[in-house]
Amino acid sequence: MSAAQGIPAVHGREDVNGVGTVLLVVTDGRDDYLHATLTSARDNRLIDTVDRIVLVDDSGDPSRIRPLLRTLQDVCAGTRHDTPDGFTPRTLRFGEHRDTQLVCPTVTVHGPLPATKRGVAGAGQTGWAHVGDNDRFVFHLEDDFTFNEPPDLSAMAAILDGNPCLAQVALQRQPVNDVERAAGGIIASWPDEYSEVVDDVGRVWCEHSLFFTTNPSLYRAGLTCRFRWPDGAHSEGRFSQVLRDAGFRFAFLGGKGDAPKVHHIRDHRTGTGY
Repeated sequence: MSAAQGIPAVHGREDVNGVGTVLLVVTDGRDDYLHATLTSARDNRLIDTVDRIVLVDDSGDPSRIRPLLRTLQDVCAGTRHDTPDGFTPRTLRFGEHRDTQLVCPTVTVHGPLPATKRGVAGAGQTGWAHVGDNDRFVFHLEDDFTFNEPPDLSAMAAILDGNPCLAQVALQRQPVNDVERAAGGIIASWPDEYSEVVDDVGRVWCEHSLFFTTNPSLYRAGLTCRFRWPDGAHSEGRFSQVLRDAGFRFAFLGGKGDAPKVHHIRDHRTGTGY
């Protein structure tokens, strides 16, 4: 099966920009980072653009659900997701069916209780279980990124719609390791691996086959139906290989010389299982 045939089109409720996106936020207990990330998402109009919000807590502490709901409610105040009566927490265990009825912003933890910390693999699996049949796209956002500019979800979705071979369109962050700093950026680290593409209406992206990233990005909701996030260590790299084997490539929005569109709050990872 080709990449173009492998992910079904998912059509449902569309947002103000015609995208139809669920915002999937993953956090692991770093409340100061999460607040900065959500505030930046609100200030850069991402909160108002998406249709639904699902926040996955991988801290392993079930007592955090209520505080996280309050944080989410505060951030959503004055946006299209403002719900003065409060949010309803939901818990979904591994293997349970997808809940397609969740409309209000939702906080979920790994079930059954007692909650456990499962790392990036478990957080991805739990988050994907909340992607509904009416979602067209997922915007993936970990709790340690802020935005340098409003993300253009319409352009990202159009690139995916027009290029079935692409698994995701990501937003480039600043250089965070020695190789990237020396070269001047992610793309500059391996310039020959990236092809700059311009479509007939002027949308620009850099296409590659190196990796699927959990950095801020947009991917089709159908990806979560066809594939399961791998268990265990090095899951990000192993999932990249699964997608390459299926014929997919990846992309960063913008040209090779563009400035970073997001900022990684810390220059190293604290999560597990990447």
